[in-house]
Amino acid sequence: KHMKKHLTWLALLPALALTAHAEVTLPDVFASGMVLQREVPVAVWGFANPGEKVRVAIADASAEAVAGTNGAWRVDLPAMPAGGPHTMTVAGKNTVQLKDVLVGEVWLCSGQSNMSHPIKFYDIHPGVKEDIAAADFPTLRLYCKQTGHRWAPCSPATLPDFSAVPFYFGRELLRELDVPVGLVVCAQIGSAIEQWIPMDEIEKSDWGRKMIEVQASEAFKAAQLELRRENEAWTKKRQMWEMSVAVGMEDSGQVPLRKPVPALIARNQRQLGNLFSSSLAPVIPYSVRGFAWYQGEANVGDADYAEKLELMVATWRRLWGRGAIPFHSVQIAPCGYKADFFVLPDFWEQQMRAAKAMGASWVVPSIDIGEPTFNIHPPNKREFGRRLARSALANTYGRKDVAWSGPVFKSAAREGSALRLQFHHADDGLAASDGQPLAWFEVAGKDGKFASASAMIEGDAVVVSGAPAIAEPVAVRYAWRQTPGYTAGVFGPTGPVPNLVNSAGLPAYPFQTSLSH
Repeated sequence: KHMKKHLTWLALLPALALTAHAEVTLPDVFASGMVLQREVPVAVWGFANPGEKVRVAIADASAEAVAGTNGAWRVDLPAMPAGGPHTMTVAGKNTVQLKDVLVGEVWLCSGQSNMSHPIKFYDIHPGVKEDIAAADFPTLRLYCKQTGHRWAPCSPATLPDFSAVPFYFGRELLRELDVPVGLVVCAQIGSAIEQWIPMDEIEKSDWGRKMIEVQASEAFKAAQLELRRENEAWTKKRQMWEMSVAVGMEDSGQVPLRKPVPALIARNQRQLGNLFSSSLAPVIPYSVRGFAWYQGEANVGDADYAEKLELMVATWRRLWGRGAIPFHSVQIAPCGYKADFFVLPDFWEQQMRAAKAMGASWVVPSIDIGEPTFNIHPPNKREFGRRLARSALANTYGRKDVAWSGPVFKSAAREGSALRLQFHHADDGLAASDGQPLAWFEVAGKDGKFASASAMIEGDAVVVSGAPAIAEPVAVRYAWRQTPGYTAGVFGPTGPVPNLVNSAGLPAYPFQTSLSH
C-alpha cells in the first residue's frame, strides 16, 4: 500500500519538470514562513542527484530518503503538534534551511473567480477597508503562486492582493482554533471544473471522451470559425454605432447585440486538465486538513456537473493519499445565468447530490447572499468565508456548538389537502427571516403544473396548504428559481424573497420533491 501511494505521487512528476539536479532542491510551496499540517504525516519532496541520500529534520521529527534514478525523492515526516516557529533542514550534498516554519492547520482553497478575487476588489463593501487595516495576523500565512504570496504573514500590506474568501475563511479558523493557519490558494478566474481534473482521468470518463471527440470534429472547428467571423462583424458594427452616437446622429439605432454562442461551442470549448497541471499538481501532496471549493458559475447548465465533481474530488483524494479528505463547497449564489429560470436550481440540486454521494463533503448555503440580478460576484465575501469556516468547524473539527447549515428538506407527508414538510438542521425551530409570511413555496397536482401555495411554520415543520386549484398536491418545491424575488435589470428585490431560516438565521436550501420520492 505504501509503495502504491508513492507510485501515485510519482505519476505527477512530469508536471513538475523533472530533471536531474546538482543540488538538493524543493518545490516552490516549501519556503520559509510556511505552515505544516499538524497531527498527520507531513510529505516533503524535491530533487537531488540520482542515488543521493537526503535527510529532512524539523523540531523532533526527521526522515530520510534516497533520490531515485530521475532525481526525485520524498519523505513523510511523523505527525507533529501545533507550534513553532521551527527551522526545517533539508540536507544532501548541500543543505537548505527553511526558517520561521509553523505547524497548525492548512487548507487548499480552489475554484474560480469568487474564490480567487483579491479582497481589494471589494473594498467599497461595508467593513472591508476596516478588515484590511486590522489584518495583523502573523500566524495566518498566505500562499498563492499566481499573486506572489509565498507564505506571507497576513498584514495590511500583504492582504490587499490576496483572495477575499480564503482570507475570511482563514481568519475565522484562526480565531476559533487558536493555532497557526496556512492557506494554499489555487484558483483561476472563469475556470470550468474540467480544468481542475487531470487529463488522464478525463480521458477515462464518458463525458470526457465525448468532449474530446467533439473538439476534434470538423463541425466544431467550422462552428468556431463562424463564431470568429460573427464576432468580428459585431465588433465593426459596435464601433460604427459608438461613432454615430459620439457625433450625435439621431438615427444611430439600437446598440448592436452579439449573437449567443452556439451550444456546440459553449459546452465543448473548455480547456481540459490545464489548471490541474499548472496550478494544482505542483502542490500535491502538500499535507492539508481539507479542501475549500467555490466554483460552478462556468458550468451552470451542465447536466453532468455532479459526475464531474465526484470525479474531481475522488481524484484529488487519491493523489493526496490520505483517504476522504474533507471537502467543503459553496452553493453558488443566485444570478440570472440563463433564460431558463430553472437552470440554476438544477445545478444546486447537483451540488447537494454530489456532496451526499462523495461522503465527507458539505455545501454551505448562499441563497440569501449577493446581488442576484446583476452581479455574478457577490461582494459580501466575508459571509461566504465565514460560512465555509463554520462548516469546517462543525464537520471537520467536531464543534457541536457551531451551526453551519440552513434547513435541508427531509420528508413530506400529506395531511388532507396540505403537506407537512420536515427538515434537517431545524431542531431548534424554524422562522421567517423578515417576519413576513413564508414565500416561494409551490405545489403541483398530478398534471405536474406548479402554483404558488401558502405555508406556515409549526415548530420544526412547515405546513404547505394546497393552491386554490390543486386539491391534492403530489409535489412541492421551494425557491425553485435562479433569482427568486428579483427582476432582471432592477437593483434589489421586487417582491417577496425566500425567507425560511432556522434558529441560527441560516437560509433553507432550495428543493423540489414529490410524494413518490
